[in-house]
Amino acid sequence: MGEKLWVLTTRYNLYDQQGEYFLAAWLMKPAPEWVQRVVEQERRLREGELDFIMSGGGRQDGEQQWFSLTQVKPGQTLKEAWRAKRGR
Repeated sequence: MGEKLWVLTTRYNLYDQQGEYFLAAWLMKPAPEWVQRVVEQERRLREGELDFIMSGGGRQDGEQQWFSLTQVKPGQTLKEAWRAKRGR
């Protein structure tokens, strides 16, 4: 099949934070409006944050909750895709 999956996750900087939390997945790169709809169920977006998430996301400026949009290949774990995206 060769399809790639786009996965939106969130992380929290809290004492009991347990890693990444799954929010949504798409078979093609999602439109910004789709990502915005999911993220705004968690919290309001700050100005410019949607563009940052669409480019991959991650933590900025010591925020307490952040979002990542990651492209995952068939057979690849989310952790492997995240590391590959960051060149680790």
